[in-house]
Amino acid sequence: MITNRECRTADYLIYESGAAQAFAAALRTSPRGRTAGFDPAVFLVGLLLTADRYARTHVRLIHRVLTEEVPLTWQRRWGVRQERTTPDGGRTEWVLSEWDLQNVSTAIRKRLNYSEVFLPDQDEPGDRAEERAARETRLLSATSAVIQATLPVRPDGANDYAMDATGIWAADRSRSPRTTAPPDDPAEGAGEDREDALEVGAVIHANAVGGRASDADWGVKTRKDGSNEVFYGYHLHALTRVPETRGRQGPRSEPPLIEAIRLTPASRDVVAPSLDLIDSVLAKGQQISHLLVDRHYSYKAFDRWAIELVRRQIRQVLDLHPNDQGFSDWGGVLIAAGWAHCPYTPPDLGTIPHPGPGSSPQARQAFTSRIAERERYAARLSKPMDETGTTRWECPAECGKAGCPLKPHTVQPAIDLGLPIVPARGTPGDPSLPALCRQRSIGLTPETDAQKRVMKVHQRTYYGSKQWQDHYAKRTYVEGAFGVLKGDSATNKKRGSSLYTGLAHVTLELTIFTALANLRMLRAWHKETGLGDPAHPLLIEASDDDETVTITKAEYDELLDQRRPGAA
Repeated sequence: MITNRECRTADYLIYESGAAQAFAAALRTSPRGRTAGFDPAVFLVGLLLTADRYARTHVRLIHRVLTEEVPLTWQRRWGVRQERTTPDGGRTEWVLSEWDLQNVSTAIRKRLNYSEVFLPDQDEPGDRAEERAARETRLLSATSAVIQATLPVRPDGANDYAMDATGIWAADRSRSPRTTAPPDDPAEGAGEDREDALEVGAVIHANAVGGRASDADWGVKTRKDGSNEVFYGYHLHALTRVPETRGRQGPRSEPPLIEAIRLTPASRDVVAPSLDLIDSVLAKGQQISHLLVDRHYSYKAFDRWAIELVRRQIRQVLDLHPNDQGFSDWGGVLIAAGWAHCPYTPPDLGTIPHPGPGSSPQARQAFTSRIAERERYAARLSKPMDETGTTRWECPAECGKAGCPLKPHTVQPAIDLGLPIVPARGTPGDPSLPALCRQRSIGLTPETDAQKRVMKVHQRTYYGSKQWQDHYAKRTYVEGAFGVLKGDSATNKKRGSSLYTGLAHVTLELTIFTALANLRMLRAWHKETGLGDPAHPLLIEASDDDETVTITKAEYDELLDQRRPGAA
C-alpha cells in the first residue's frame, strides 16, 4: 500500500505547487466542450507515486496504483473515486478507469507535443513556430512548478551551478545511425553544430522510425566507465546547485539539487537549451556566479556561448579539449587557455593537459606544478571581458611576477624577491617589440575567427590553478545528481521505464523522476546534517500513522471485492 506520507508528498508536489492547475490549463484548448469529469492532474499524481514505488510509469501500472494501492481517503480526495448520481436519481461510486488515463495521455500527445514532428499542419511557418512556442510554454509551466516545489531557498552566498547533459533512451526504436568522420580541424568546415559528436569522432544523423512519427534522435552518451555509446533518444540537460561547505571538512550547506531541466532530441546542439536553463534561473531573481561545465562546452563558438555568459555576468569554469591546448600568437602575445602570456614564455609550457578523474596523485601534482610554472609568465587580467569580448592585460613584469630586461626597473626588485627573470631579447622601447613589451598593459578585442577561437575558453580564474581546481572539482555534483536520478539504489530511471514517445510525455516523466531525485537528496542531506527546515512539507518526519492505513469495514469489504477474480 502507498502510505499517507507518500500521498501527502504527492499532494504537495502536484497540487500545492500549482502544477495541477497549470497542467489542467495546458490541456484545456477551449472553454467549450465536454469536461472529463475528473481532474487530469491525477495522471501526474499517479505518475509520481508509481515512479517512486516501482521506477516504472506504464499507464496500466499507474491505474493499479491509483485505484488499488492508494488509501481510499486519498482516492476520494483526488477524485479517483467519486460518488455520482445515476439517471434514476440513485447514488453510485464512479472509479477512474485505465481508459480515462489513456485519454489524458492522448490529450498530452495532441495538445502539448511541441516538436516539429507532432505539430499540426499550418499554412504559414510563423504559425508553426508560434504554436510550438505556446505548447512548450504551457508544458513548462507545469513541469517547472513540480521541480520548484522540491527546492528550498538557497543559503546566502550560494550562487554557483553546474551544468551537464545525460542520455535518455527512447521507448521507440529506429534504424541504425549513419556516421561521418569529423574534419581534422574542428574549427573548420563543420558548421556551428559540429561540436556535438567530436567526443566519439562521428557526426550522428537521425533516422525516422519506420511507420511511426518520432522526435527522438541518434546521439552520443557517456557510459559509467567513461567510454562513449551511440544511442537513440533524448538528452536531458540539467542545471544543478553547487553546495558550499562549512569549513574545509564541514557539512554541505545544501544538497546538490537539480534546479531545472530541459529535454532535446539527442543530436541537437546544447547551446539553446543551456541558455534557456540559465535564463529560467535568472528570471527567478537568482544569481549565477560561476557555471561549472565539462570540456564539451568548450567546443561552443565564442559569440554563441562565451559572450552570452558574459552578458549574463556569469563566469564559466571549464576544462580544455586537446584541440584548445598550445600557444597561439596574437600580435606577439602568446595566448594559452584563453589567457595572455609574455611573448618569451618557454614554448614547452603551451600544452598542459588536465589529468582528469581517476588519475594518480603524481599526475595531478605534475599538472599543478607545470601550471604554476606557466602562470609566472601570465599577464594579469586588469579588465575582465566585456560584451564586445575585450579584455585588458598587464605585463607580468610590471605587476611584480617576474623581472624583464625590456622593463629595466623590474629586474632588481625581481632579484631581491627571488623571482624569475624573463629571457627577453631586444632593446627597451624598440618599436618592433610586441606592444606588451613596450607598454604597461594592452587591450585585446577578438575580431578574426582565429582570435575568437582562442578566447572562447577564457575564464576569470587562471586555468589549472589551485583556485580553478577547487571550482572545477565541484562539477561532480551534477554527475552525482544524475547518479541519484538513474542509480539502481536510488530513483532508478532506466531504459524501458515507460512506453511514452514524444517530447511532452518524456518531459513530464523526467520531471517526476527529477523531483523524486531531489526529494531523496533533500531528505538524505537533512538526515545527515540536520540543516534543513524540519517544518518543510517534504522534511516533516514520518509518524506511525504514515506507515499504517486505517480503513472502515465497508472499505475493507470494498477492497476484497476489487480483488475477487472477474471483478471489474
